[in-house]
Amino acid sequence: MRPWARDGDTLVLELTADEATMLTRLVSQVRQVFVAVRDGEADHADPVVARLFPDAYDDDDLAEEFRRLTADDQAALRLDRQRAMARDLAAHATVADSRVRVAVPEASVDAWLAGIGDIRIVLHTRVAQGPENHLDLSAEDLAQFQAVVDWLGYAQGSLVEAVVGGTRD
Repeated sequence: MRPWARDGDTLVLELTADEATMLTRLVSQVRQVFVAVRDGEADHADPVVARLFPDAYDDDDLAEEFRRLTADDQAALRLDRQRAMARDLAAHATVADSRVRVAVPEASVDAWLAGIGDIRIVLHTRVAQGPENHLDLSAEDLAQFQAVVDWLGYAQGSLVEAVVGGTRD
């Protein structure tokens, strides 16, 4: 991945084909969490759901009532972010060296920043659970998740720098 760069009113990210595929899949998978919350099918005991949609009150009844009143809107907002990312990723161009060029309009930057953050939260929460809580994931798998979390952190930080500082080489 090359750092984000500004091109007029657009921010541009260049990825390898594998990075673009990975990011597209992550967006799709995280969207499923938000769809489950929106549709009332999420397991609120799942650490990922609990982290993304924490209890607003210590009292269980008040927390459930707050969740009932707000979860749809919160999930819809997060779904919109992931949709914006998916749209921009799908509209990519392939440049001469086979890199994938993703152009993000400035109006979508906030969605990208928050959307990347949501993906990082999901992955980091799974890593923090450790291999003993994942029957199908080894310690090596979780280490790879952590590497992706770090990669996403770089992408997010690079986007902030491009927004604040203009063009970056």
